[in-house]
Amino acid sequence: MIAGSGLAKLAAAYLLVAAEATCPIVPAPKVTINFTNNAPVEFNNKTMAELTQIPVEGVFSRSNKEPFVHQGITQNKFDPELHILFRRDPAGGGQICISLEQVAIEFIYTPRIDIASEVKAGSCLYNAVLQHEVRHVNTEIITFNEFLPQLRDAVQAALNNMPPIPPVPEKDAVGVQNTSIDIINGALLKKGAELGETLHARQQMIDTRAEYMRINALCPREQ
Repeated sequence: MIAGSGLAKLAAAYLLVAAEATCPIVPAPKVTINFTNNAPVEFNNKTMAELTQIPVEGVFSRSNKEPFVHQGITQNKFDPELHILFRRDPAGGGQICISLEQVAIEFIYTPRIDIASEVKAGSCLYNAVLQHEVRHVNTEIITFNEFLPQLRDAVQAALNNMPPIPPVPEKDAVGVQNTSIDIINGALLKKGAELGETLHARQQMIDTRAEYMRINALCPREQ
């Protein structure tokens, strides 16, 4: 009976510890962000017809009698690479504590510039079109560098506002971690939408009818 009473007390104590298992409050890690800016890669193997089929935003022609074809086009991708580390610590009762240890965001920018194959490399028109496309690249670089601190701060604010993660069964760990990743991605997407709107407005100031007419007038013998 004494042994039984001891076991009963031990079981009760174990249940109490399991019921009261908590995780320490861990401050959100400092978010780091990096932008790697690679030189543009030039291609000269697609025809004007092929480049014109690539969707772009904006209308440059005033009438159907004045069609514009794409002599050059710049394409890029700004998809971030997330480097996220989680820490798992035992919480007792078969549960674990999960916390974020590191959040690093990396953007690798390698713009692709296509100049129509009808435009001879090294020619007056090729250089004029290339200079136009480089303006787009520079605008992207400037705009992105402006937004980098805002992207970082948006993710940091999202992490700082995350409620503490309570102890969870180990089988639920991946789901809990994915929820944190979704919060990070959500903050990036929201601020990234503002970046996209700003960039679009600035690029439209470059892609104007007057600019296209200027380029064509630079090298009349090559039209």
